[in-house]
Formats: sequence, structure tokens, C-alpha cells
Amino acid sequence: METKEYEGWSNYETWQCALWLDNDRDLYHAAKFCRDEEELRELVHDHLYEDMKSAASLATDIVNAWMVEVNYREIWEKRYEELFLEATVGETA
Repeated sequence: METKEYEGWSNYETWQCALWLDNDRDLYHAAKFCRDEEELRELVHDHLYEDMKSAASLATDIVNAWMVEVNYREIWEKRYEELFLEATVGETA
């Protein structure tokens, strides 16, 4: 499957994830404190699976496929790396 850029992002899933992170107040606030893309991935994973506690379902399969396509490094570098540094400046001083 060919990966197509979408709205300036590497693919649709990455754009969609960034959009939700930017527009959900709690997610946005939490994402600002992610140290790297792996913490961002864990944040999104935990948020998505909070309501999906059942073992196997179509929704779980769809979410799993979607999460694999998200470029968390791209989101972190474009949106949250600078915010993380700004948010932690006061902590190190």
C-alpha cells in the first residue's frame, strides 16, 4: 500500500492523530509533557484503550491498524518537542 501525504503530514492517520491531540484539552495538556515520541505513543494508546477493555473486537482491530500507521515522531517533532522544552524549563531552573 502506498503512503500518501495528507494535509502536510506523512499520512491521514498521522494528521488525524495530531488533530485530536491539538483539539482535546486533556490530551493536549498531557502531550506537552511527553519527553519523546514513545511517550506520545503510550499516551495515545492509553487514551484509546481506556474504553476498549474487551478482549477482541472489530473496533480493537481497527484501532490497532490505525495506531501502526501514525508517525508519532513526526507529531512530536512538529508539535510537542518545543512545548515540552518550554514546559520543563521552569523545572530545571
